[in-house]
Amino acid sequence: MTKLYQLYLHGNNISHIEEHAFGKLTSLTLLELSGNPLNCDCSIFPFWSWLIERSSIGTTAKCSNGTLVTSLQSAALEACHPDNCLQCFNGGKCVAMGYTLICECIGQWTGKFCQESQCTSYDCGFGDCYIEPVNGTAQCLCDDRYVNFCPVV
Repeated sequence: MTKLYQLYLHGNNISHIEEHAFGKLTSLTLLELSGNPLNCDCSIFPFWSWLIERSSIGTTAKCSNGTLVTSLQSAALEACHPDNCLQCFNGGKCVAMGYTLICECIGQWTGKFCQESQCTSYDCGFGDCYIEPVNGTAQCLCDDRYVNFCPVV
């Protein structure tokens, strides 16, 4: 769609715009997005950057609080730049939470960088810690049964 010049998406209840949503629209001169409650947290950074780099595109894109997306302060959004993403370990994924980037951990992993196993801080007494595969919670293995704590036998 390189010949699309104007795109009207008014009042479609759009709250999030994917990173490359308008990337192939190289001839776009107007992007009408009024009436859409856009979330203007870190998730807006790719769209905001795209708009700033293409200042010739007229837009009415507003945040849910009424602020024009193009008027958002670069200093606040710089913290959201993907290059500033945390190093997440053990399959954790760096995600935006408001105006900060955090590690979203999977399975048994916890901690700021998904570097700690739940078994590290889980006291099983005289049993072995086991991570339940379905819900990823720590449990204790005493003899052949799973419990919350293994007393002295």
